[in-house]
Amino acid sequence: MTNRMAALAVCVACLAPAFLCPPARADQPIPPQAADFIRRLDPRALGLIRVQYEGRVAILDTLARRQIRQMCGPGLPDDLPAAGIYLELYFNAGFYLDRPIIFIKDPAVRNLLAGAMEDPARQELIGQGRLAPWMLMDRQWADWLVKSRRAGHADIRRVEAMPLLTDALNLAGGRPELKLSLDRLSLAVGAFVGTGDFRMAPLAPDWMTAMELALLDRSEPFEQLFDLKTALAELTTAWRARDAGRTNEALRLIGRLQMQVYGVPATSPLRAEMELAFNRINSIPAAVVAVCALAAVLALLSAGGIRKTRIAAVAALLLAAATLTGLFIVRWLLGGRDWFLPPIMNMYEAVFASAMLASAVAAVGEFVRRRNRLTPAASLYALLAVLGCNWLDEGIYAQHGILNSSIMAAHVAIIIVGHAMAGMTCLLSVGYLIGRLRSRPAGLAAMKAGPDASPGSFAPPVLSETLSQIDRCTAMAAKWALLLVAAGTMLGAFWGDIAWGRWWGWDPKETWALITILIYLLIVHVRAVLPAGRRELATALLCLLGAAVMLFNWIVVNFFIAGKHSYA
Repeated sequence: MTNRMAALAVCVACLAPAFLCPPARADQPIPPQAADFIRRLDPRALGLIRVQYEGRVAILDTLARRQIRQMCGPGLPDDLPAAGIYLELYFNAGFYLDRPIIFIKDPAVRNLLAGAMEDPARQELIGQGRLAPWMLMDRQWADWLVKSRRAGHADIRRVEAMPLLTDALNLAGGRPELKLSLDRLSLAVGAFVGTGDFRMAPLAPDWMTAMELALLDRSEPFEQLFDLKTALAELTTAWRARDAGRTNEALRLIGRLQMQVYGVPATSPLRAEMELAFNRINSIPAAVVAVCALAAVLALLSAGGIRKTRIAAVAALLLAAATLTGLFIVRWLLGGRDWFLPPIMNMYEAVFASAMLASAVAAVGEFVRRRNRLTPAASLYALLAVLGCNWLDEGIYAQHGILNSSIMAAHVAIIIVGHAMAGMTCLLSVGYLIGRLRSRPAGLAAMKAGPDASPGSFAPPVLSETLSQIDRCTAMAAKWALLLVAAGTMLGAFWGDIAWGRWWGWDPKETWALITILIYLLIVHVRAVLPAGRRELATALLCLLGAAVMLFNWIVVNFFIAGKHSYA
């Protein structure tokens, strides 16, 4: 059984790149001439331009990666810097109005829009999932592109004969099941138009988009911005002329001007370099998954009693814990938050933090005690949590308002630890139930021998001892889950009284947190009143139920049920 589980984990580690890094598509929307020009640019000068994004001063590379993913989906050249692709689409928007840029993932939306089109465009949409931006734009957006000089009147006349799909989109707006996909499509078109995303820093006294900066009049009181405006104009001219030397000089000039006007620490070179490196690491999540999968494999082998694996297991678990902790700390620094506000305030950060905690628990557990049963459960939980992060929004956001509270941070941190312990009880319970099924013949013999006999007592000695160890670890983890979730919920109620003026309001998140507490309280009660042989099975089944309720509260309530905690 151990060998099979190890083989499965090895397969996960080997196949992770295939699942997490989709292959490039043949239909590239960037023409070869533009791609060759972008390759000749200085990627550091390109990516390190400071912009205002997600409520903080970020680098252009961060904005570009997220906007391109939202706009174009998979299929862009992997060897081109994201910032280069973004500026190409930004400065030459008129050229790309009729090119297949916007990616539509939902097949239902594809088919709906294809019904309003004719071949061969219809077959291209169904097969490739891409549409030209013009087909999804209204006249107001087109006028804005012309006004900001990102498209010319000749570009508009060139694409005016193309069919518009705005009527089909308005018709689809009445279908609730398509609302999320249509919202994403609207964001994708908005990313192409860029009406407010590309905000240059510094922009005093207010943040301004690059469009607004380009339209700035000398009569307006922004004298300190005219050097930046001149540099931006030079960048635009050089970019459209495909002059790599002039473009690189303009990029470096913009970087120097931003440092002079805005200063440190928001535009610190060290911080910008750190963010650029962080983006590159985050773009290959398969590497992090592979490290966690290797740690899980070695932890399983060590727990199974295979010799010469404990040192390797400890080393792999420490590597996984150090990798996740390092990414966590860098994210904390880049967020620009106070020291008491760790990056745990959105769904991605919470799941990532729980993976980091689980990897640390696994490493410490394996180092302290050989063949303990909590280590493989913790390492598997860390692997599953890291895999789950790849389906969540990894953006780094500034923390504002009532969420900027040490009480709130403590509440969320304790709840995350409690959820991680609940997840470990689930994996331990699965292991216990599998082992119990393997000892089923012995259990039947026990039932024939007498009602007071324990099934485990008739199992092979090694299996019986293993089941007992798993049961004890499950009970310990369940008690910690109960204490932590209860303490975190009470802290949340205290914060709710300060922020919302009430301790408890039967919000869906609060209600399901209470249900989780009651289930784990029932586990403690069951272990006190049921006899041996029954309480182990009851504990395992209730832990599965408690973990299911926890996941429902963490996922379904957060994303699909309206309430005060829907932002979590």
